[in-house]
Amino acid sequence: KASGDALVGDVNADGKVDSADYILVKRACFRSYTLSTEESAAADVDNSGKVDSTDYVVIKRIAFGTYVA
Repeated sequence: KASGDALVGDVNADGKVDSADYILVKRACFRSYTLSTEESAAADVDNSGKVDSTDYVVIKRIAFGTYVA
């Protein structure tokens, strides 16, 4: 969990980390989607201050169950 009740990697705030979340981050990385402030906070899983491919890979691994945040 992140600060408050936000789930780490739950970019679309639907209560789970799944393919919808990593697709949003992937699109943001390729600049075809602009994340809101809240989405960026949830997507920045490594707390680097930016959303990048590292965050995308971690969120994808969480969604597929190969990584536990």
